Amino acid sequence: MKPILDACCGGKMFYFDKNDPRVLFQDIREVKTTLCDGRKFEVKPDVQADFTSMPYPDNHFRMVVFGPPHLLRNVGKSKMAEITNQIEPMKPILDACCGGKMFYFDKNDPRVLFQDIRKEETTLCDGRKFEVAPDVVGDFTSMRFPDNTFNMVVFDPPHLRWWGKDKEKQPTGFQGIKYGTLRSDWRETLAKGFAECFRVLRPGGFLIFKWNESDIKVSEVLKLTDQKPIFGHKSGKRANTHWIYFMKGI
Repeated sequence: MKPILDACCGGKMFYFDKNDPRVLFQDIREVKTTLCDGRKFEVKPDVQADFTSMPYPDNHFRMVVFGPPHLLRNVGKSKMAEITNQIEPMKPILDACCGGKMFYFDKNDPRVLFQDIRKEETTLCDGRKFEVAPDVVGDFTSMRFPDNTFNMVVFDPPHLRWWGKDKEKQPTGFQGIKYGTLRSDWRETLAKGFAECFRVLRPGGFLIFKWNESDIKVSEVLKLTDQKPIFGHKSGKRANTHWIYFMKGI
């Protein structure tokens, strides 16, 4: 059984592999057309169905991707359904290097175990307070957790290279303090980080990897793991921040 459902796949535009065998692609449309700029566009789902009434049993998939239409064209207002989650007493998610927890809706989300190698509170050059306050102080290249512990791991490692010759000296610039830095052995560091994240991830669990390629191309970083990503998305003003999703084999 395919472990992942894309409930409204459309043109599968953010997939590395548009025929990924791990994903069941569903959409209400099945269409092949030519866009106004001459490009071909195709919606070709495995299952043609409406995401508001799907033909699957309860508790069927390990992951569901939900990217519904977002444009309103005089269709009136819709009400989002209430979603409730029952969380296990043990935290199911690990953030392996949380830093300032800048992309979290709740910086104290009880579902997440926040880890970082630093624990500090400082004032940035623009006068703002900045804090790294992990639940666990630890190194993502050598984590203390048993194998197969977490349902999800978030891996957002430092992406800036530190060119200083003194290995003990820490960067003092705004970005270095905020995001951390990598040394000349960045390949080895990130390779160990990927290996550790997948080690503590449960089979069938998901790794969310975030990378900004201001210094190092994401294509170079993805060579440091033998795991195959499912899909990714670019964000940021220059579209150089990548969010990439992996699933650990069952």
